[in-house]
Amino acid sequence: MTGGIMQQHRSVGPYELQAAEHRHVDGARSVMLDTFYRDFGYGYRSDWHHDVIDLAGTYLDPDHHALFVATKGDEVVGTTAVRAAAPKSPPHPRFLVERYPEETTAQLFRVYVRPEHRRCGLARALVGLAIEFVTRQPRYQALYLHTDTRIDGAEAFWRSMASPIFDPRDGRDDTYQAVHFEIALPGRLQPHRDEDVEAASPRSAADHGPDQSPTEFDRVAGRSTPPAPPTPGRPPARLPGPR
Repeated sequence: MTGGIMQQHRSVGPYELQAAEHRHVDGARSVMLDTFYRDFGYGYRSDWHHDVIDLAGTYLDPDHHALFVATKGDEVVGTTAVRAAAPKSPPHPRFLVERYPEETTAQLFRVYVRPEHRRCGLARALVGLAIEFVTRQPRYQALYLHTDTRIDGAEAFWRSMASPIFDPRDGRDDTYQAVHFEIALPGRLQPHRDEDVEAASPRSAADHGPDQSPTEFDRVAGRSTPPAPPTPGRPPARLPGPR
């Protein structure tokens, strides 16, 4: 872990926000698992949540990845993670994968806050720490995320912090509902507007299949992601339920 990330620290009321250390890993994992089971409703899925099993190896050990936590006393109450990752296609459009290659793209993950600690500004502050971290990493040229707009408040939250890059919605219920965003990084090229990307990108049914990844939104609206069906013929892998 680099010295730059160790210096990142912020206080928000009674909460302390900082880069996670090994002593925070169990608490951070508990926040994530509780979100999967209690908020999302479908529990741990190995195809979606593999990073949660090895938080230290995924986020603490690589210098270019990071996990941030909000704590109140000794309890971890919120998380935000960032790692080098490109959008996956499918389910996401191929042109987004080409626009955001893994080598130069940081993606936000696991922006969660426990229900009793929401509406305290923790999500915004945790994302702010992630932005500072990514800005200090010369390898990254973009900070990307996508969110499920079916969650009340999710789209408004991310539009207040990021630029929409692509919105495939056309008013139909069966249309792909994820909106893709980029957060501007100081000293980097500014994100293109979503209409610029959309004008240059095909809108095909193959490109816009159902999103199979959970939304990275910290439940500031106190709502949950609609449960996704398990893979036909194979029950989802599970960890023990929430503590």
